[in-house]
Amino acid sequence: MKSKFKYSYAFTLLGLTFLWAGFCVWMTCQAIAMKSEIAILGAAGVDTLLGALISWNALIIQHYFRKAIPEEESTGGK
Repeated sequence: MKSKFKYSYAFTLLGLTFLWAGFCVWMTCQAIAMKSEIAILGAAGVDTLLGALISWNALIIQHYFRKAIPEEESTGGK
């Protein structure tokens, strides 16, 4: 059960990050086309949240899926 939650949580967050990245591309294109200060600030805010989501994904993967050293190897087999 715990493993199923880890995988579903990690892949759901990864999917949301991909969707948000597409939204960031669209917002940036709109900001370039409109050339207004508000559109540029909106695109910058959206891009900042994308950076946070990418960091969060990296932390989730490291926390859940990093391989631990087996107990025998870490103590030298004693």
